[in-house]
Amino acid sequence: MKKFRILVGVISIISLLVATEPFAQSWKGWRGSGGWGRGTQYQRVYDPATVETISGIVESVDETTPMRGMHYGIHLLVKTDKETISVHLGPGWYIERLDTKIEKGDKVQVKGSRVTIGGKSAIIASEVKKGDAVLKLRDDNGIPVWSGWRRRLQVYQRRKTGMAACLGHYCRHAARGVHRSHFQDKVSARPQTLQILCRVCTTLYRSQAAL
Repeated sequence: MKKFRILVGVISIISLLVATEPFAQSWKGWRGSGGWGRGTQYQRVYDPATVETISGIVESVDETTPMRGMHYGIHLLVKTDKETISVHLGPGWYIERLDTKIEKGDKVQVKGSRVTIGGKSAIIASEVKKGDAVLKLRDDNGIPVWSGWRRRLQVYQRRKTGMAACLGHYCRHAARGVHRSHFQDKVSARPQTLQILCRVCTTLYRSQAAL
């Protein structure tokens, strides 16, 4: 019964590690905010005093570079009863990875700050509603939700390392070779992950044996 509980525990940790791996991979290669983050010149343009809500039809979804030196972002052209206006969503590296997609022809409700950039009127969106879906992009002060993603990824990596250590703890109490013979198929598609886990198990096993 004890070995069975150990086996169940190890399988649970392995499953969690493998399931969360795509999260880290999807953000691999990201470096900085590209000028879209907190405290940047662009972010400071957002003015809570000019926040308004508009409704209309999306005429196009395109890339945009609001200010010189910024990485490309995504904006919408939204046609309302009064005008056709550019709605800035956020950096491409963030918007393109979201589950909620805004497409041409969609009816949307946009809440955001009306600003002037490059002599043209635009809305920096804090929230976009499409049917029942709500795309939250910035808080009431214009601070983008993607601020701090680097820190969050680092926290994720630390937690992942912690889970691997827990796996090593389980393996230390199990018979030698259990983590290979029973879990090879679980991580066979990720040999690097298996090697890391085995090194953790071996290190912890030896350190405990030396006590």
